[in-house]
Amino acid sequence: MINGDTIHGLNIIKRLFYFPQCIFNWMKGKKGYAELYFVKLNIDFASEVGTPSRRLSNMFWNTIDWEKLSKIFGSKINIIDVGCGDGQYGIRLKKLIGNYLSSYSGLDIYKNKEFPSEFKHFKDSAERTHMYLENTNVVISQSSLEHIEFDVKAINSITKELKRKKKPFIQFHHVPAAS
Repeated sequence: MINGDTIHGLNIIKRLFYFPQCIFNWMKGKKGYAELYFVKLNIDFASEVGTPSRRLSNMFWNTIDWEKLSKIFGSKINIIDVGCGDGQYGIRLKKLIGNYLSSYSGLDIYKNKEFPSEFKHFKDSAERTHMYLENTNVVISQSSLEHIEFDVKAINSITKELKRKKKPFIQFHHVPAAS
């Protein structure tokens, strides 16, 4: 499989094979488990600072109906943030989700000194996230998958473990667009 992140360094033959691969993957995805919904972003937060990609992501987080999601789960929201960095999304999500948040945990290969002490932190690789899912029903990664060598393996192992538990869950993986 050709990785879209590295297509610019490929020879002409591999570049020609990349396009049919995209079509094949798109068609294969239509038969998969994913359901796509078109989201109308909450533009009340459009004035936030940051890169365009980060600003769009923040508008997205502000658009989710966390109360409804909690009702669908039949429990409060329990988040694990893969590649959490300094854990600032924990603070953001705590404000957004309010009483519907039960827990926020961060996982990263290092623990940033700014990571909030009120949240749980796991120092490990993304590929081992599946070992830390306890009561997790929401998995997020905010601009971190592009830094993870075995990103597909990590997501597959997370999904497999969550499906094994036979409880509702959702994953949000935001990857910034190329410049």
